[in-house]
Amino acid sequence: MDLVSFYSLNILVGAVLATVLGLFGAHVVARNKTIEVIFLGQSIQFGILLGVLLSGLLHLTHNDHGLHFEMLVSVFITVLIYSIYLWLSKNKKYVKTPLLVTIYSLLIGLSYVTVAASPLIESHMVKSFVGDIVTAARLELVIILFLSLSFLVFFLKFKRIITLQSFDLSMFGHLLTAKNRSIYVIFNIIILTLMIYSTHVFGLVFTICMMLFPITIIQFGKISLGLLYTMILILAPVSVLSGFLLNISYENLPTSGLVSVVYLGLLSLFVFLYNVLKGKKKVPSIKGHN
Repeated sequence: MDLVSFYSLNILVGAVLATVLGLFGAHVVARNKTIEVIFLGQSIQFGILLGVLLSGLLHLTHNDHGLHFEMLVSVFITVLIYSIYLWLSKNKKYVKTPLLVTIYSLLIGLSYVTVAASPLIESHMVKSFVGDIVTAARLELVIILFLSLSFLVFFLKFKRIITLQSFDLSMFGHLLTAKNRSIYVIFNIIILTLMIYSTHVFGLVFTICMMLFPITIIQFGKISLGLLYTMILILAPVSVLSGFLLNISYENLPTSGLVSVVYLGLLSLFVFLYNVLKGKKKVPSIKGHN
């Protein structure tokens, strides 16, 4: 338990971040942006690798933690690539999904080409994929905690507007009114910010799984949005803590992978038990006849 106490800040930050990712991720899926999330994740990872390569070519001093060069490059590359996608997708002649998949595949290829250019980058590719939550610097964790809590407050304050906008985008593909459009813009900025620092420190696996697992699993049960929020608020922190405890016993296994597996298991169990209990309530009582 000494290790749990030592990594208490890491666990707290991971729990808060997992919760916030799940809450926002539910609306990302509702807005038909699932593939875009995968696309953004790959853009961020490629940006990190390219930043590491460029920092080596420019002989820049590398610092594993903090606002360093490869993170800035990752932000620039992600915004640039996503802007190009938005510009191309505005033309109705180009179908969005094939365009996304094409650019996504290109980014995967470019990532491996970047790694091949310098074998030293391979370790960064692994880190950006499975995360480095255990060795994250304290300052880095404090910044992530502050941002995550700020985004959580924003979500709770504008939850109703966010939900209505998700409904409009899901049903009609666009907002029905220009009112509260600033909330829509801020929502998108928050998603991008969340994914950048989550992928950078906690890894792409953690980021995608925390965002998409809850909303995906509840499709197997008729669960309300309110119950989904409650499920995320309880199970996300439990999964992060469980992942850390398992990592203490199995040090060779990545924490993010363990957290993701536990989260999927708990979500599935929750939905299964919910369906069973709900099914029992619907069974009519059998009265005896004299």
